[in-house]
Amino acid sequence: MVNRPKRSTRPNAEGLLLEAKNGKVSLVYVITGGDEVSRDKFFRKLVSFVVPDNVRDFNFNSYNPEGFDPISFKSTYESYPLMSPRRVLALHDCEKLDQASKEYLETILFNPIETSCILFVSEKVDFRLKLFKLASNVGSVIDFRVPYDKNLPQWIEMQARAIGIRLEPKAILRLQMYVGNSPGELVQELNKIAVCVSDKETVTEDLVRRFCSTTRGATVFELANAIGERNCQDALKLAETFLNTGNHPAIALKMIDRHYLLLLKAKAELEKGHGADEIAKVIGVHPFFARAYVDQSRSFSTSRIWRCLGILKEGDWQIRSYGRRLEKFVMDRMIVQLCAKPCNSNKN
Repeated sequence: MVNRPKRSTRPNAEGLLLEAKNGKVSLVYVITGGDEVSRDKFFRKLVSFVVPDNVRDFNFNSYNPEGFDPISFKSTYESYPLMSPRRVLALHDCEKLDQASKEYLETILFNPIETSCILFVSEKVDFRLKLFKLASNVGSVIDFRVPYDKNLPQWIEMQARAIGIRLEPKAILRLQMYVGNSPGELVQELNKIAVCVSDKETVTEDLVRRFCSTTRGATVFELANAIGERNCQDALKLAETFLNTGNHPAIALKMIDRHYLLLLKAKAELEKGHGADEIAKVIGVHPFFARAYVDQSRSFSTSRIWRCLGILKEGDWQIRSYGRRLEKFVMDRMIVQLCAKPCNSNKN
C-alpha cells in the first residue's frame, strides 16, 4: 500500500484545486455534500487540472452504480495513461454501489497506484463503511455542505458574481426568502434573472419578485409567513396554489412547523430582553427575516405556539392516513385552526 503523510487539517476546496493545478494530485478524492452547485464546480475544475482537455478523451472514465463492472474498472484503473501523468476514474453516486462492488474496490485502495486517480462523487457518503474509510485515509475528502440560512446571502452573491450579474442586498434576501437553501434552485433562478437583465444593470428586489415569485419555495415560505401572521384568507389561497402545482402537503407542513419552532425560539429570547440582531444569531436567520419572527412572536403566547405545533402534528397524521383525496380538506381545516384569533384579547 502506498503510504502518504496525513494532513494535519483538512484542506478546503481552493487548497485542493491549487495543489492539483501545481501537480500535487491525491490518489483518491471523496467529493460529497448537499451543495450540488459547488460540488459540481469543484469536480469539473479538478478534472480539468488533472487531465487537460487535449488528452481527456484518452484518460477520463465516468461510472455509475447501474451496470458497474468492478473488474473492468480495475483493468482501466491499472492501464497506463496516454500522453498524461495520470488518468481519472470518476464514480458518481458511489453510495449506491452494491456490497460486492464496494468490497472489490477496497482491494484496489489497499494497493493504489500513482498513475490513476479515483473520484468518489456523491451527495452523501457514510464514512463508517470500510470503503470510504480507506478512501479518506488514502486521499482527500471535501464536503460541500448546504449553506446555513445566515450564510446564504453571501453564497448567493458569490454565485451571482460568477454568472455575471449583481444583486442589491434586498434582492438577495428576497431570493433567499423565495427559494430557501436549495443551491440548485437558487442558481437556476439566478440564470433566469441573468437572461432578463442587461450587463450593467443591478438586480433589484422588485425584479426578483417579478421573475421568481412563482417558484415553489416562494409559495411555501409565504404560506408559512401568512399563517404566522394569522392571515387566513391569504394562507388558504397560497395553500391552494401550492397543492395545485403538484406539491405534496408534507413539504408545506415541514416549513410551517419550522416557522413555529423559530417563533418559539424568538419568543424565548424576546422574554430575555434580547433585541432582533441578537435573536437573529440565536435562531440562525438573517436579521432581515428575524424581525418578522420577532414581531409575530409578540402576538403569540408560548402555550399557543405549542398548541399550533400540536395542530400541525395532528394534520400530518391525518394527511398520511386519509391520502391525497382529502389533503386539501385537511390542509384548509388545519390553516383555519392555526390562524384562529383568540376570543379573549388577553389570551394568545
